Amino acid sequence: MYGNDAPPTSGDIPPAIYGMAMFPPGNTTAPYPREVESIYGIGAIEVPAGPVDVWILSSDNGIYNPVYQSASIKASTSSQDFSNPLSASFNYNASPIMAQSFFETPGPYYYKATLNFSGATPGTMYYIRCYLDDGAQPSITEIPNNNSAPFWYLLFSIKIV
Repeated sequence: MYGNDAPPTSGDIPPAIYGMAMFPPGNTTAPYPREVESIYGIGAIEVPAGPVDVWILSSDNGIYNPVYQSASIKASTSSQDFSNPLSASFNYNASPIMAQSFFETPGPYYYKATLNFSGATPGTMYYIRCYLDDGAQPSITEIPNNNSAPFWYLLFSIKIV
């Protein structure tokens, strides 16, 4: 999934992300919308220049309340080059928010990070990657990554408005 290698034969499944929602800082009731007209019907999340709270719906081994050794996020204007990104660490929240998943069903979002897009020019696209370490994989799981199908880049994209 997302271009990652198949899980090891030990049966441990790498972390996965089933939803990403963005809100104004401190707000969990009015998520930023996705653009309506888009490629393949998957629009970027439209956010203003400035700080944005990013929440993820993640799962590890089928559990929607995973505790990771580390969890972080990066945003880059390139879908392939993350050498100079905006970045932040996710914080675990024992009381999750409920928001829509990629599959249009509600789910519990336990992890939040704040990215600061201050000074970004309207119309600029950013691509998101999440880095989750469950302690069981040989390396940190990157979602999506350079081997992911193009629609994952669209699901994990932001457009400054």
